[in-house]
Amino acid sequence: MRLSVFQFFVFFFSLMVPVQTSLASGGVIHVPEYENTLEKVVLSLPAKVSQLVYHEDLLTRFPSYTEFLILVEGTNLPILQKNLEGKPYASRVKLIPYYSKNVDEGRYFTMVDKNPTLAGVFRDRLWPQGTVWARDSFVACKDQNGEPVLMVPTYYRNIVFPSVNVGEKSHLQFDNDYLKSLRGLGVHMQKSVPLVFDGGNVFFDNLGGKSVALVGKDSVRASVALSRAIKSGMDEAAILDSFKTFFNVDNVAIVGIERQPQLLFHLDQAMAPLPGGIAAVVKTVGTMPESDTEKKQVEEVREFLSHLRIQLHQLGYTIIDVETSMDAVLHRRFPNMVVYTNRETGKVNLLLSTYSDDSELDAQLREKNIHQLQERGYVVDHVNTDANRNNGGVHCLYNTL
Repeated sequence: MRLSVFQFFVFFFSLMVPVQTSLASGGVIHVPEYENTLEKVVLSLPAKVSQLVYHEDLLTRFPSYTEFLILVEGTNLPILQKNLEGKPYASRVKLIPYYSKNVDEGRYFTMVDKNPTLAGVFRDRLWPQGTVWARDSFVACKDQNGEPVLMVPTYYRNIVFPSVNVGEKSHLQFDNDYLKSLRGLGVHMQKSVPLVFDGGNVFFDNLGGKSVALVGKDSVRASVALSRAIKSGMDEAAILDSFKTFFNVDNVAIVGIERQPQLLFHLDQAMAPLPGGIAAVVKTVGTMPESDTEKKQVEEVREFLSHLRIQLHQLGYTIIDVETSMDAVLHRRFPNMVVYTNRETGKVNLLLSTYSDDSELDAQLREKNIHQLQERGYVVDHVNTDANRNNGGVHCLYNTL
């Protein structure tokens, strides 16, 4: 009997172990970003891209000891090697190839309702497609021996049910399968079905002697939707408990509102945890736009930020305002900070995104933000990028091992 796509989803996921792990007992160890020294940084490129589009200034701002691991589709590797020649960081780059296959035809699905939702049909496309947003592909942890572990969502953006070349069996394919290329470096990977999340929507921290994972509400909603689709029987409470076990934390704090705003869809666009229970949080300033549509979009962001501040206060955070113009919000020019500890100085460093289309007000606010952060003892710099043209910032462009 031939199974429908929906029946196949249920059947396929029923074969998957809820938590896939080869780790010793004790679970993973999470590291707050402000404690990470950026020894190894992961970048990734889409399957059809052979050069670093938005990364150039970012790589020059990282510490001189940082090693860069770049995931690139195998056929593009020679071109990227050529493009890297003469770069000041070239000697610290290791290219990690992944290989995509050409899918004749495929249906790709998202989980936004009770059942798998057909997002579209494509033909003659490479799969997996890869991504420029290394941050969102996984959350970085370590095992009990200090070795890197990638906490990987069930899928990144879509699940694909392809009709492949004659003679090959159709099966579900996940758009984050290209990460398996990192296993050659001794990297472990863990998935927990039906957990769905983006790395930019998760932060780890330690508050009052307890470990906490801050998770955006959209991640819970997507996970519940997948649970319903595959009939796993997990409601929101069970999903939260699964996140807690998966990330091996004392507490999971779901922050934000039911549906994160279209303009501010990840926590890393809104905030950055800092040492000592401090959170740098975006504060919108300036004149509201005249357009009713844009007003509504900004109001959604302000509502989200208001809820976020209340929730962070309740968790015990002290909040530092990072002022951002209304126009910057509308064009996704968020500060989107990189936070790390420099191994050689022991100081906490912050890198703030700056954009080629910044306004004069944006520049003034950035200098104000930098000054107040420097007064608190942080080493602060900025990074130029055009990543906002693709709805991101510098924090979205990299991940760590």
